[in-house]
Amino acid sequence: MKRLHIGLLMTYNEADVLPQMLTHTLPSVDAIFALDGSSDATPEILRACPKLEGLLFDRDVAGDGRVRDHHRQALLEAARAKYGAGHWYSLLHADEIAGEQKIQNLPAAVAERLEAECPTAQQRVQRRVGLAFVDQRFAGTQAPFAALQRLHELQLFTGGFVKQLQPGAFPILLAHHPHAFDVAAVHEIPLTFAGHTHGGQLMLSAKHGAGPVMFRYWSGLYQKLNASLIVSNGAGNWFPLRTHAPAEIIHLTLRRA
Repeated sequence: MKRLHIGLLMTYNEADVLPQMLTHTLPSVDAIFALDGSSDATPEILRACPKLEGLLFDRDVAGDGRVRDHHRQALLEAARAKYGAGHWYSLLHADEIAGEQKIQNLPAAVAERLEAECPTAQQRVQRRVGLAFVDQRFAGTQAPFAALQRLHELQLFTGGFVKQLQPGAFPILLAHHPHAFDVAAVHEIPLTFAGHTHGGQLMLSAKHGAGPVMFRYWSGLYQKLNASLIVSNGAGNWFPLRTHAPAEIIHLTLRRA
């Protein structure tokens, strides 16, 4: 089976920048699946794209029309429904143009590394990975009912994700907020990645500061109930100042036991 390079794109009123991004990106991808909520000419530009294989609209995936990051899962499911599993995916943004060399060579570079480390098919890892995205927030400023409602929605989503996993798949939850880890651990999801906290951003030390005041999990590795959480400090900020919470992009290698 040929591994395809599939782009997952979310757009909102980006007719002014979308054509340039598509011109730059099309040579590097085999197909694009888009989720759009625009009121400008963005949908028409997308429909004219020769590699567009799926176009969803905000109203299709969000009852109230308010799309969050986790709704990108609908694009992944649409791509899998058409092409099956086992392909490469890139998250595309209309106002971002990645280096051409990186876009074109990323799948090939990963494949070459697998070939070098696992020269025979029998040595390669054949275990599937199941990914889910969730953008729930659990801020203390929320009304109690709203917070409980979001927690209930997360429990339903996480439970449904586990039930839909293919047999033998290794589930990974990509959560915006680290407190989703509590639900993930109960549902026996072994690995959760999260952000949101900026590592506390204003810390007096690695363990004292805004991080532990505002969050149960704010930076690094946490483990409970045979589940693990990794919280990245990320590269953004609420304002341009960090103390004892350096910006980071985590590179994690998963190895089969």
